Amino acid sequence: MLESYLYANGIHFDSDFQGNSSQFPAEPILLSHFARSHNVKEIMEIGFNAGHSACTMLSANPTAHLTSFDLGEVAAVPVAKSYVDSTFPGRHTLILGDSRKTVVSYNKENPDKKFDLIFIDGGHTYDVAKLDIVHSSALAHKDTIVVVDDIIYVPGWDASWTLAPTRAWMEGKVAGEIHELGRIADRHGIGLVWGKYLKSFNGTWQSL
Repeated sequence: MLESYLYANGIHFDSDFQGNSSQFPAEPILLSHFARSHNVKEIMEIGFNAGHSACTMLSANPTAHLTSFDLGEVAAVPVAKSYVDSTFPGRHTLILGDSRKTVVSYNKENPDKKFDLIFIDGGHTYDVAKLDIVHSSALAHKDTIVVVDDIIYVPGWDASWTLAPTRAWMEGKVAGEIHELGRIADRHGIGLVWGKYLKSFNGTWQSL
């Protein structure tokens, strides 16, 4: 178990953990559903953190490969990476650094690379949330499902960490760049959405 491994290696929820998918019961169910979807072979996530979502998606699809982008600033990251590599050998790539730069660099170095599922759970400032959504579109194809965490529509349930991601997502919808397919809100500050890109960062329009 991931959490037992983290605890055994000195990582504790109270001091070393930020929010993770285990705190939102519906999230791993949804991520597993999308990861198991037909033809999903390449998965991308922004926000590896303690590896919860990574393990969820890799467990759900035994043949998929996951590429994660993370700042790498919390103690849990290298410990979780070690666990993921031992549990899912050869199926995970971790790219460290500011996602506002690393996602763009990855796209330039891999211009033909497209992901079937993209999960965004990165920074919560507006510029980071906005650019994570925008830049990830260049790595999507017309059928890619994009899931974004920390999105809240329910009045009174918004929190400081949901304001910027929600604004960025809504702007994408209004601009005709994103088609929302569904949303879930669990409680105050806990919610997510999923949809498809209608327009990629390079300006190519895509059809549903």
